[in-house]
Amino acid sequence: MRSKDTASSVLLLDDADNVLVVIKALEAGDIVRYEGEQASVAAPLGIGHKLARRAIGKGAAVVKLGMQIGVATQDIEPLAHVHSHCLASLYTASHQRDGDNND
Repeated sequence: MRSKDTASSVLLLDDADNVLVVIKALEAGDIVRYEGEQASVAAPLGIGHKLARRAIGKGAAVVKLGMQIGVATQDIEPLAHVHSHCLASLYTASHQRDGDNND
């Protein structure tokens, strides 16, 4: 397994966040370390993907940039990939609501 300096691979955007943002691509097998936790990356993750900062319980808010972006649909382990497989998004495409793009 490879080890990356996670200080330069992930970023905490806001102290209230429970996710970290990948800012340098991670490869499968890379070891990610943050706040005393350590995990191996299961699959390649590109810039912008999210990792759990700490354990997030099923039904708990997922917070990025200090704002709730969704709800965990399952328990999420520390440093696990946070994406559509474990997150119900709260995004509302208001610009397309009612078939009108509101230009």
